[in-house]
Amino acid sequence: MEFDLNEVRRRLDAYDSEIVELMLQRAQMPLNAKIYTFANTDLDGAKSRMIHEHKDILYDEIPTISQVCTFKEYIAAASLLDLSFVAEDDELASEGRFRSYCEMPFSPFIGGSKNKSEDAPEMFKGLERLNFNHDIKEWYVHSAVRDLCVQEDDGRYAEAILLDRQLLRAVSRRIHYAIFNVAEAKFQAKQDKLVPLIEQKQADEIVKLLVHVDREKAVCDGIRDRVIALQDTGNYSRKVDPKMIADFYQKIISITTKGEVNYLMTRNLEL
Repeated sequence: MEFDLNEVRRRLDAYDSEIVELMLQRAQMPLNAKIYTFANTDLDGAKSRMIHEHKDILYDEIPTISQVCTFKEYIAAASLLDLSFVAEDDELASEGRFRSYCEMPFSPFIGGSKNKSEDAPEMFKGLERLNFNHDIKEWYVHSAVRDLCVQEDDGRYAEAILLDRQLLRAVSRRIHYAIFNVAEAKFQAKQDKLVPLIEQKQADEIVKLLVHVDREKAVCDGIRDRVIALQDTGNYSRKVDPKMIADFYQKIISITTKGEVNYLMTRNLEL
């Protein structure tokens, strides 16, 4: 199966339009920092309800980034945003959302490979572990949203969480689509150079072949111009610095590159 990098980039451009619009929408609301607070918070009984609704798996263990914990322990330490992802991911999984290879859950309690579509290209199968949503959410919660929004609280937590989820899923979709499709297109175009580096596990050298500084600058400049145009024509009461959102894209590109290297290092070279 051949991958056309120009077609992939057109798809990414459509994702970027959605992401920029959602960022501008989120910037219209204050930060509402309580929704990112961890441990010992049970605003409106949200955690109690979650534990009651999932009492059959309370002591199931899962590996998180830092440790193995039970569902009950995870919920106890979760933020309101985390809780909302547990609930929504459960529903989306039942609807088959995560059968798409570029749709990844944010909740660690959603299975991966058993949900994936058999229609995915052969080289993508079995790579569902390449889920970078933890990196995406950590960057967003601890950096991006705090720069994007005014440091105030208006109590509209449900509305803010909804926008956060929509924005995080859009960023995740963009990153995971690029991880698989951009990396594969580059692999097919530079297979003679990449295969020896992959076999020798030369990650740093692979990065040098993947990164195109001029292309990345063009993407970020395009994002800046898109923000300027939207704010000039849209009905946004609060405007943000276009360069800030362009700078966000440097982080999005950075996570994508990390994912592309991981993809190539685990790709079946016989396909």
